[in-house]
Amino acid sequence: MTGFHTSESEDAGRGAVEATDAVTDAVAAQETGDEPNGPFKAIPSGLHHHLRPFFTDIREEVVRAIKTEIPEYARPTDDTYMQVVQRGVEHALQGFLERMAQPDTDWEPVKETYRRIGRGEADEGRSLDSFQSALRLGARVTWRRINALVDAELLPRNVLAAFGEALFLHLDEMAAATTAGYTEARLHRAGELQQRRARLLDLLTADPPASAEAISELAHTAGWPVPRALAVVAIDRGPRPTAAARPIVPPEFLARFDVRPAVLVVPDPEGPGRARAVSAALHGLRTAMGPTVALHEGARSLRWAAEALELVRRGILPDTERWCAARSTWPRSCSSGTRRWWTRWPNAG
Repeated sequence: MTGFHTSESEDAGRGAVEATDAVTDAVAAQETGDEPNGPFKAIPSGLHHHLRPFFTDIREEVVRAIKTEIPEYARPTDDTYMQVVQRGVEHALQGFLERMAQPDTDWEPVKETYRRIGRGEADEGRSLDSFQSALRLGARVTWRRINALVDAELLPRNVLAAFGEALFLHLDEMAAATTAGYTEARLHRAGELQQRRARLLDLLTADPPASAEAISELAHTAGWPVPRALAVVAIDRGPRPTAAARPIVPPEFLARFDVRPAVLVVPDPEGPGRARAVSAALHGLRTAMGPTVALHEGARSLRWAAEALELVRRGILPDTERWCAARSTWPRSCSSGTRRWWTRWPNAG
């Protein structure tokens, strides 16, 4: 293969053969067991020195393969991005050589590098599929090149078993560290998003009302499309609500279950399917839904919903499985399936 038969490569190959002839029996006799770095300990001492000259060619072929075979990384006009890919490949191969040289070295700093890569992939908004494909492709190219060195008698065949096991252990650990970083970043972003959505709910139900600009800005950062109108649902979850008992609500709804009563903001509640979505999400819970109001009137909708819920608690309204709709005009209705009853609520306004 191109790049194998330079004079430097030939010298390195002959040196590798001489260095490893003496350890042929030792390689077969070593047991890797369950040690984290066991496969690396089975690699003949000094082999990394003889492999190092070949790794420049291997790195270049891995980068070419990634750019050619994985569309997500095919950015020929983006020099900065290509440099990132090249550094990633370089780091993977360099880390592998270092582990060959010192099997007992601390692998944690290298894992942290791949956790950072995972966090970066999450920040880019990509799935890990492309990165995991790049890792597997890099391992296949490396394994193919090492086999070619053996076929060219530049490396002894007895190193293949230990080298292959170490290579795929390295791949697995890089993949695991990257996944951990990716998951951490996604959870962090989900937590931040949830905090923004909780603040947005508070803003929408604030009295006095928040400005339209403040609502719009926070809604944008929370990933919540600003509706034309909303309604607020008050939810009675009992004296000691638990996280496991939290309803699963549609993503376009805003919810807070850490307050009493719990609160749900329903965007455009008069829209198609909204009533069914509310009923399905809050099935089995004692709830009251306030009137449909403009964005700056969320506090009024919440107040009416909370008053209706209190009437249910006091027995003035029947305590049956339902959601109640407090309309902006009299009379106001509560419904359960086909059942409907009318009541006048005090302190309306």
